[in-house]
Amino acid sequence: MKTTYFSIFVAILSVSSILAQTKDEREERIELKDLPQTVITTINTLPQTVKRLKFYKETDGEHQSFEAKFKYNHKHYSIEFDTIGNIEDIEVLLKERQFTNGVKHKIKLYFTNTFKKTKLIKIQKQFVYTNTVSADVFIKKVLNETIETT
Repeated sequence: MKTTYFSIFVAILSVSSILAQTKDEREERIELKDLPQTVITTINTLPQTVKRLKFYKETDGEHQSFEAKFKYNHKHYSIEFDTIGNIEDIEVLLKERQFTNGVKHKIKLYFTNTFKKTKLIKIQKQFVYTNTVSADVFIKKVLNETIETT
């Protein structure tokens, strides 16, 4: 009887681990001097009023990148760079209260129709860098909220 329960438990555990979405992402805090020179040059163009500037090396198994996280104008930002130092994207942390009721309703409706159980942990707006403007101009547009595409 015990082996039957154990077999059922192992089978459920195996199926749940196959169906579960795993994300093996690691962030390691690093110092400014450990970043590629192109990243340091870009970081030096950030406004003087940036607060809590921290640097990370991020690995998710196959992909490695560098990240600068900071606070600017009461918002949390994250700039991600590839290993050479090119910008990949900028993310801005948003709060649920920043959305209109219509947008909140659409988001909640999507999740309740798609998944059995949900919980919003973090909401971010992502700006993907496309090389149409210089990295410095791209960062300034995102920080000043004058960029059009997300």
